[in-house]
Amino acid sequence: MKNIPISTIVSKCKEQDPAAQRELYDMYVLNLYNVSYRILLSREDAEDAVHKAFVKAFAKIDTYKTERGHISSWLAKICINESIAIFRKRKVRFDSIDDKLTIASSEPSKLEHLEAEYIYKAINMLSDQQRVIFNLFEVEGYSHKEVALLLDMNENTCRAYLSRAKVNLRELLKVNFPDQVNIF
Repeated sequence: MKNIPISTIVSKCKEQDPAAQRELYDMYVLNLYNVSYRILLSREDAEDAVHKAFVKAFAKIDTYKTERGHISSWLAKICINESIAIFRKRKVRFDSIDDKLTIASSEPSKLEHLEAEYIYKAINMLSDQQRVIFNLFEVEGYSHKEVALLLDMNENTCRAYLSRAKVNLRELLKVNFPDQVNIF
């Protein structure tokens, strides 16, 4: 099915065509795995989330509407929801943070000058809560409101976790990669 438009692949998936389903899977499995892994930091859990996401997507593909966004976004949302469901089973809690907490301004980041490898390692050193919120907001592009809804939390709490994640990330980079981080 190479060189077939994605709209045709989706249409054939709606007809439960196994070849089209395989094509869609092959096109997006790696991206969805990476999204899930950034949330879960577990190969097995990420694989489970991706598998569940594709099962759910193929079962509900007739609800997908092209005018509401690209199929990749629709699949990513399903995968993120499955990843968060697994994340919640770990009993990770997001404690409410005082609304009066001062939140750091979102000035341009100096992180863009670092190699991705060091940033990735430092992100994985954050607490589970901070890592998940940082990845959903900064990497996946969700808004504070969307992240708060996904994680069933107050929007201000989400903002506070993100602010703390950024502060901690800077500190982790300074401490763990001092030879690479002379920009702070």
